[in-house]
Amino acid sequence: MTSDNAKRVNEHRKRSRRKGVKRIEVTAHERDVELVRALTRILRNNDEVATEIRAVLEKLLPKEPQNLVDFFRNSPLLEEDLEFERDKDTGREIDL
Repeated sequence: MTSDNAKRVNEHRKRSRRKGVKRIEVTAHERDVELVRALTRILRNNDEVATEIRAVLEKLLPKEPQNLVDFFRNSPLLEEDLEFERDKDTGREIDL
């Protein structure tokens, strides 16, 4: 790549970063390539249609796995007044 081309590419990337656009690489099944490209074009516009598509996709896509603390904080049992009691049985006695 010539230095002029490199400068143009760097400037383009800087402008994109300022707009909040990030370059990614995706591997997709060949039947989905045009779909992924179309979604990318729409989402990049960040308009009303993009907002609607994001909302639908966020509902359909599986949620990120939570860590254990977040799992318990989001439990439907959080507000319940549950009491747990530990079994004090230490097991059977054995002769060594």
